[in-house]
Amino acid sequence: GITKILEYYQADLADTVAFGDSMNDLPMISYVNTGIVHAQSPAELKKYSSAVFDDPDQDGIYNAMKKLNFI
Repeated sequence: GITKILEYYQADLADTVAFGDSMNDLPMISYVNTGIVHAQSPAELKKYSSAVFDDPDQDGIYNAMKKLNFI
C-alpha cells in the first residue's frame, strides 16, 4: 500500500512516517523512513522503530511528532 501511494503522489520513501503498536505493523514500520511505535509495543517491533509514542489519548502521537520536529 505504501509503495502505491508513493507512486501515485510521486513521493520519496525518505519522506515516509508510520505509526504502529503491534507485530502486525512490522512490515510497515520496517519499510518507511521513520517508524514510530507505541511505548508498550513488543521489543522486537521497537528494534525497527526510530521513536516511540505514549498513550495517544494523552497526546502521545502529537508529543512524538513534536519531539521529532515534524510539527
